[in-house]
Amino acid sequence: MKTFYSLVLLPLLCIIPALVHAQCTAGETPVTIQIETDDYGYEGYWALYPDGSSCGAGNIASGGNATQVGCNGAGQQDASMGFGYGNNQTYTSGPHCLTSGAAYHIKYVDDYNDGGFDITVLIEGLPLYEFDGNGNNSIFTFEATPALELNAGLIGITTAGFHVISDVPVSGKIFNYGSATITSISINYSINGGNPVSQNLSGLSILPYGEEYEFTSSYFWYAQDTGTYTLKVWTSNVNGETDMDTSNDTLQKTIVIGTPVPDLVDQYLEDTLTFTVIGDASDGLNKPRDLDFHPTLTKYELWVINEDTENSGGSTVTFYNAGKGEQTELWKRDGNAWHFMSLPTAIAFSENTNFATSTGVYDANHGTGHFTGPALWSSDMSIYAEPSGGNGSHLDMIHQSPYSMGIAAERDNAFWVFDGDAGNIVRYDFRKDHGPGNDDHRDGLVWRYTEVQVQKLNNAVPSHLVLDEQKKWLYIVDGGNQRVLRMDITTGHPSANLTPYAEPLAEYKRYSGVTWEAIITTGLSQPCGIDIMGDRLLVSDYSNGDIIIYDISLQPVVELGRIHTGQPGIQGIKIGPDGLIWYVNRTTNEVVRIEGPKEETPVNTAISEENHQPHVSISPNPADEKARIAFTGFSNEKLHAELFDLAGRSLFRKCICISGNSAAELDLNDYPPGSYFMVISSVDYTVTKKIFIQR
Repeated sequence: MKTFYSLVLLPLLCIIPALVHAQCTAGETPVTIQIETDDYGYEGYWALYPDGSSCGAGNIASGGNATQVGCNGAGQQDASMGFGYGNNQTYTSGPHCLTSGAAYHIKYVDDYNDGGFDITVLIEGLPLYEFDGNGNNSIFTFEATPALELNAGLIGITTAGFHVISDVPVSGKIFNYGSATITSISINYSINGGNPVSQNLSGLSILPYGEEYEFTSSYFWYAQDTGTYTLKVWTSNVNGETDMDTSNDTLQKTIVIGTPVPDLVDQYLEDTLTFTVIGDASDGLNKPRDLDFHPTLTKYELWVINEDTENSGGSTVTFYNAGKGEQTELWKRDGNAWHFMSLPTAIAFSENTNFATSTGVYDANHGTGHFTGPALWSSDMSIYAEPSGGNGSHLDMIHQSPYSMGIAAERDNAFWVFDGDAGNIVRYDFRKDHGPGNDDHRDGLVWRYTEVQVQKLNNAVPSHLVLDEQKKWLYIVDGGNQRVLRMDITTGHPSANLTPYAEPLAEYKRYSGVTWEAIITTGLSQPCGIDIMGDRLLVSDYSNGDIIIYDISLQPVVELGRIHTGQPGIQGIKIGPDGLIWYVNRTTNEVVRIEGPKEETPVNTAISEENHQPHVSISPNPADEKARIAFTGFSNEKLHAELFDLAGRSLFRKCICISGNSAAELDLNDYPPGSYFMVISSVDYTVTKKIFIQR
């Protein structure tokens, strides 16, 4: 769940090692090597040897497939021969008495060249070194030196890289690298090298070399101006004393402060709209299914995901300076999109700039299994869709949701997925990614909410999701049932352990007791895309190209109006950094931006020449018993206000005499709830406003 903490720290990981000490002589230190294998244990081999020696010549210890792999690897490993380690097992070697302070090497060989073993070096029982075996012939180096007593490290700044002008939470993660439990620590930060802000956290119990804690300072940074800032965070005063190793105490991060996304949704309830094609097939769009903006909104970097074909896998088109005069485009497809991005249905960016895609096939290996689910990617173009030496450039993939029909970001590497096969909603937390092209999923967390029953419409029309980050409601297009649901992601509890399919996971649980409800059950034919802005929810209908706007502050939810694009085939929709509505059309191979009506232009040229632009506004809108019409920029004039229903019947006409800036009140008690048109006119000026009555 997405939870923020102030003063109270959250334990994310707890490993209490067995403090096993060998009977070593003076000048020696006990060292234990722990090996965790992957799905292909027989492919790997490792060896421990001192600095200045080599694998095979001075081995102190070794393990794995020495017969077919060994120090050099020969591509001869064969699972049927029974050599080497088992799959997804943990093996321990030692403790070995090594010379204190001396350097040692561990060579890891993966004969298939795709990585797999995790290697942990425990010194005096504490896991001081962790190595991920990536590819073939990896050599890791460590010193046989016990941990310092007091050594806290800052391992991450989790404050998002983009915020709007507001109070910005300063948060991060601490790790105890020392041999003593941390009971108190000071957290400090500065902005652009300014005065430090400090807070002491006490009453803690961070175990030796075994716990990671997340914190949020109680003293928020108030960002008053837009721009780019350097946030520096550091730790100090460990248990009231000086940290014995200050080299890992400090981190910096660039934070961009921009303006809030303007709320322009209600202007789309007017009649005059402009549709601008931002990209099409000539830019590489091929059955586009969804779109999302890079979380640094000032970049105007728009990503569109293509369905393409099952054999090729999907692809992306990135629009830089999207919708602006200097717009450029970049098409990319990962080298193993056939598996990791097969018939993708949706794309969602997390605040950490990674993005995830949902895979719309039953088996990503295109066999008879059901091995598929969401994949995690980097938006760094030097990593994404670039050769990695492994299985494409993906950062992670967990395979528990065939026919994943939609995805929404929560925080960091945690995402919500529409499982079209099982027919429920699933939370995937990749946690620490395994790196480009690797295949270790063992730290993944999967929570399945079986009470939230959904149904996919068909394989061509996804069911998208969006999270209201403030209220913690997840809004879900339930396409097969022609409705929209929402669930409170702060509710629910683990009720059963589940067995993952074909891969080990840190946790796979069923969650029960979640709060959820159907909020839209009529008026939709083939709902697909969804987005939210304040109290307005937008849903696209694939069958007719409508984008429907709802007021979700009311119970029941009220449909305020529809944008009739006249183009069936709309899938993903998104409110952009400019507050405008953007969408992709799978049928026309287009990404389109919709602009609302401009300020009304008067016919009276005399008024225009004086730079007094007449303007009419109605509030509140929606209205209850009364509405106020405000007039600005007018001379002494006589105007008429006429109310029409949707059938075009005039319900009343009222004469209003105005002078400069003034207002008039309308009594709406005689009219039932619904949508109406108000026409304000004079000899030289006419404007039509849509007004909603609700009670």
